[in-house]
Amino acid sequence: MAMLKTLLMTLAIGLFGRDQEWTAPEVREYDDWSVACDNGRRCEAISASAEYSQRLRESDAGDLAMPLLRVVREAGPGKLPRLFVDRRVWADRPAPRKLTLHVYYDGDGDRTGRAYRLIASPSGLDEVDPRDVPAFLAESARSSHAATRLSDGSMHGLITTRGMVAALRFVDEVQGRRDNVTAIYARGSRPASAVYPPKPLPMPAAVRGTGGRRETAAEMSALRSLRDGICGTGVDPRTLTAKLYHLANGHKLWSVDCGVFNGSDALLWLIDPGTGVPEVRNLPRPEQGRPSIVPYLPESSFDHMTGVITARYFDSSRGDCGWERKWAWTGSRFEMIEAREMRACIGILPERWLVTYRTQARRGEGRR
Repeated sequence: MAMLKTLLMTLAIGLFGRDQEWTAPEVREYDDWSVACDNGRRCEAISASAEYSQRLRESDAGDLAMPLLRVVREAGPGKLPRLFVDRRVWADRPAPRKLTLHVYYDGDGDRTGRAYRLIASPSGLDEVDPRDVPAFLAESARSSHAATRLSDGSMHGLITTRGMVAALRFVDEVQGRRDNVTAIYARGSRPASAVYPPKPLPMPAAVRGTGGRRETAAEMSALRSLRDGICGTGVDPRTLTAKLYHLANGHKLWSVDCGVFNGSDALLWLIDPGTGVPEVRNLPRPEQGRPSIVPYLPESSFDHMTGVITARYFDSSRGDCGWERKWAWTGSRFEMIEAREMRACIGILPERWLVTYRTQARRGEGRR
């Protein structure tokens, strides 16, 4: 009990306009919570932030687990918030647990409110029964923590809700729910029909890779010239390491060793769009509304089956925070496929980071 009190003491330590046009987001942090809304107006909030993860590293959680809360809400008047207890921190498939979720109140003993039912998932992403979500969110506004209990009633884990209300008010604002009957916290009398609809998602046609011949001496010379003019630290001018990917439409994609990008190995991605000469084509950055960038990327690779280039930048040696961005060549230009970001270095794997940009796969393409 003393350990729990110590942990609780340790853990205790701007908005979009009314315009319906999508504005490129950054991940926002409200105390211990982070939130992002993507280009389709889908929003996700999570009980983790850079400040929170730093405090955790400086504290001792004892024997308690540290699951996360995730709140997901699609855009549109008929979409309700979904709430999940995420037990997948530091694990792909955590051990099965039968849990209940509670609001935790400060005071002597393990003071928790009523039990909220969880729908167990083999993946460790357990969903709160949709019938319980409104009551839990309302009760949580009166506390700064939630807790999970095992089926025998014993304590399982502790979750911060400090910042949750502000994060979900942000979601209401982005989705046009402020002063609306569909709002989570900023509820009013405006009708559901006034809620912003989802934005249509782009549907880029990625050109996939195929087999093919090796590069020519002329191509290697052009690659070296482009590499020497762009790449920086760590490049050996005496050597050139390049890999050629033949694309299904006859174009060619190269990755060229480009030294180091903020401490990570980097590649320069070049395209021959049928001219016979490799070219630099910039990569768009719609997920943050920034100018396009030179295709000089850290920790990047090409999946010839999907036609997608994936780049990752890690803010920690454990690879649990940073950003992940994906692009594809569509025959005339590169287009962004997806972008994710996570500022909290707290053991969340990249495929679970907050999505800031996404596209819709064409029929038959499958997952990218």
